[in-house]
Amino acid sequence: MEDEAILTFETSGQITVGHIDAEVLDATNVKDFGQEVQKIMEDESNVHFLLDFAKVNYLSSAALSELIYLYRLSRGKKGDVRLCHVSKQIMTAFEITNLNKMFKIYPQPYDEALTEFATSLE
Repeated sequence: MEDEAILTFETSGQITVGHIDAEVLDATNVKDFGQEVQKIMEDESNVHFLLDFAKVNYLSSAALSELIYLYRLSRGKKGDVRLCHVSKQIMTAFEITNLNKMFKIYPQPYDEALTEFATSLE
């Protein structure tokens, strides 16, 4: 099986959007997911990520842990990680774990979330 990137990135101004191309984020793919985001963080500080969860239907505890790690790593480099297009089911997981208080989560599609995120950085 050929390794395919779990994320595709695009940059819009100060924000890097990561479109997650997986229905499930769990122990089988979360390490690759984290490494792809970290590659961008390694080279620069002050990186602002918007992760698009439009295709994601399930997050494991390993995925939640990786998101926390990435958030802390980005904050240490004066950046941020925000999430968008999160399904009700995934949002429930964030609420149960209180991670909705750590992450800024936009329920709307990424293009609308991107506009709101960019406005908050002005």
